Amino acid sequence: MNTTYYSNHWNKAIEEDVLSMRVAERGKDMDKLLFDLVSTVSPHGREDAIAEIICDFMRESKPLIKAKPYRDAKGNLHVVVGDKPTTMFSCHMDTVQKGIPHKTTTLRLSDEMYVHATVDSEVHEYLDDDGEVITETQIKSAARKAGQSYSYYTLFPNNGVKTKRTLFGSNSQFDDWTSTDIKYTIRTVTRPTPCVLGADDKLGCYIMCRLIEAGVSGLYVFHVGEEVGGVGSSYLAKTYPDKFHNIDRCIAFDRKGYSDVITHQAGGRCCSDAFANALCKQMNPHLPPMQPMAPSSGGTFTDSANYTHLIAECTNVAVGYFDQHTAREKFDLEWLERHLIPALIKVDWDNLPVQRDPLEFSASPRFQGSRGYSQTYASRYGRRAGTTTSSRSVVPAGQSTPSLKARKSQSALDKFDNCLSNIHSYDPEEGFFDGETDVQKRNRVLASIIRDNLSLEDIADLVVQASEYRKYDTMSNRDFDDLFGMGEY
Repeated sequence: MNTTYYSNHWNKAIEEDVLSMRVAERGKDMDKLLFDLVSTVSPHGREDAIAEIICDFMRESKPLIKAKPYRDAKGNLHVVVGDKPTTMFSCHMDTVQKGIPHKTTTLRLSDEMYVHATVDSEVHEYLDDDGEVITETQIKSAARKAGQSYSYYTLFPNNGVKTKRTLFGSNSQFDDWTSTDIKYTIRTVTRPTPCVLGADDKLGCYIMCRLIEAGVSGLYVFHVGEEVGGVGSSYLAKTYPDKFHNIDRCIAFDRKGYSDVITHQAGGRCCSDAFANALCKQMNPHLPPMQPMAPSSGGTFTDSANYTHLIAECTNVAVGYFDQHTAREKFDLEWLERHLIPALIKVDWDNLPVQRDPLEFSASPRFQGSRGYSQTYASRYGRRAGTTTSSRSVVPAGQSTPSLKARKSQSALDKFDNCLSNIHSYDPEEGFFDGETDVQKRNRVLASIIRDNLSLEDIADLVVQASEYRKYDTMSNRDFDDLFGMGEY
């Protein structure tokens, strides 16, 4: 069934969750600067709006903020605080919001103080004979009760009238469609729908503004085009390498979750273990005990990777957003304001150890055979990877900026990871859920195998366990059809 609203049960669940949240008020529920940054839609090419918000904040904060921002030829926004800073702070102003035509989004706040986003969109609803909105599940159930049981269903315009639809069914996904003579009315309504929030990386922008406000010495760069291949950072690293001659460390604020201080990204080591451990040690006394920072080798790419051949210690720090690049994206407002930012302000950045040599490279865990691959995989899916003793890399993390195709691929992989984390793993003892189709069962088993990184031996054990737990129930052919013959829409 081709609809905007009901074509995906997952999106419908998101909508129901988000719409139950209250709308966040600027200046009441959320700091005005943070509200303006996060609610402004800014895919690559539209970063000017974010740069303007940041510059307005600095002008309004005078004389507290004495630094003067300036923009380079690519659009990167630069702010220098202090005399000859040795620390660079990095974030990016662009977001993965190209498909959102609106200039701003509506921010919604959950009871747990997570922030989500919605936009008003035109969606389709189907109405039954009584004028009541009916879901895909209800449409399917009504057809089966009427004796019209098929593996697949779709709705076609009734005699060319677009607002009237007739339900057709087939046991083949591509042909042999048969009319059920069951009719529905379609209407288009405007309603809030979940969308990409853009906390990746508006949180980084906000954090850096607060560090500037607190007078933390540093070279602050708000980059353009990180989501399309690190356009802004690549330009600076290649065009003005001398600009970073006196910079010993580059700190990006562009990592999901609560705990990661990234030691490897873009295929190689980006900071030493000594640096990462020292940063964690300074931050953790100011963070919740159950959510300490820890070194992680599971990084992918952010702008700091493009400076690893110029700057010794380059990392990416977790800032509390989740499910980036998806309509499920959210961030933890309370953790950001009460814990993370105060912890970052208290860090003695200039005295963190500098051990990595950006001009020397050796083997990275990612290229050390099956053991190294397993470590990377485990880190990616939530199992803390072991730290390595090497401070070097076979490929400097930034020597080659990912292409647009590579970035699009990474974005899709991020979505894939987020989806995997929401799938209920298959358990042989638990079995399958009532109403799962054969396709859904197979896909859930495959997802479980991928997420848990099961070996062939593990899979064999899974089959044996499933066989042991299997229950042989007697059922009529009708019962069997009811359970397994529903198929997909």
